[in-house]
Amino acid sequence: MTSFFSSLRVSNYWLLTSSLGKIIKLLKDNPNKYFTAKEIAKKIVSLYPKEYEQKRKNPRFKDENEFISQVVAEIGALKNRIIKQNSNISWRDKPRPRVYWFEETKLILKKKSSNINYENEEEEKRATKSLRESQ
Repeated sequence: MTSFFSSLRVSNYWLLTSSLGKIIKLLKDNPNKYFTAKEIAKKIVSLYPKEYEQKRKNPRFKDENEFISQVVAEIGALKNRIIKQNSNISWRDKPRPRVYWFEETKLILKKKSSNINYENEEEEKRATKSLRESQ
């Protein structure tokens, strides 16, 4: 049992110290605010300067813009993992540029032919009850 909790703490620590964790925390701390990948990159680099200090020193980055562009590319590469880590985070591709945001209350509806699948059973019960009352 102890090893389970130890691994849980390690994975939570990793999530908070990884780029993925930093992105999720930024979005979560700013609910319903839209960010482009470039805005996210600039914010996390300024919020966590020590973590990006070594990467910034890489000689392939001629200037700050090239460095930020690399962080932006990494954010784009993580977009599907960001969504998998937290279902309250969304992104939209069009119109460009892609934007990311955190919704405090999000009801995910997935259409399968004419059926609607709710994210959780509670939401489905409420919707069904509401539908019955309206008929």
